[in-house]
Amino acid sequence: AVDLLVEVGPSVPLETIARRAGVGIATLYRHFPDRTVLLRQVAVDMLEHSSTVAKTALEEEPDAFTALAKYVHAAIDLRMGVLMPMLAERLAGDETLFAARVESKRTLEALVKAAHDEGSLRPDVGPGDISLLVIRVARPLPVPITTDANNRLSHRHAEIILDGLLRFLAA
Repeated sequence: AVDLLVEVGPSVPLETIARRAGVGIATLYRHFPDRTVLLRQVAVDMLEHSSTVAKTALEEEPDAFTALAKYVHAAIDLRMGVLMPMLAERLAGDETLFAARVESKRTLEALVKAAHDEGSLRPDVGPGDISLLVIRVARPLPVPITTDANNRLSHRHAEIILDGLLRFLAA
């Protein structure tokens, strides 16, 4: 579903999603009775996964800035910057979606705070800046380019921008 939502948009036929997933349309409808339920679940899964990535990165990476960079790259791979703005327009927030948004926001705030606390992230950069960075670098380029090439460029541009967010401390 994620691939097709990026390629076609939120009005992609559900039959196309079922076919790409290798299931029948009846199976798709058993799990997702309508388009809104499917789109909502994509958004919730994406937000929950991004929260998990942020928490895990903070626990496993040697410093908070490296954890933040890992989060940015994971968000690009999840295609959050493409899908979340698209889905936000179409989904009314229910409790599960709202809770996933709150948790995703909380974990990103914790990542940014940790990078500020260690002094590695410019002090004028906030969680909203990181979210917008992901949106800007993840969007498909408006030229004929493969998805793989676009993804590689998104990661390259993210690295360039992340380098600009580093706060170098005087020795």
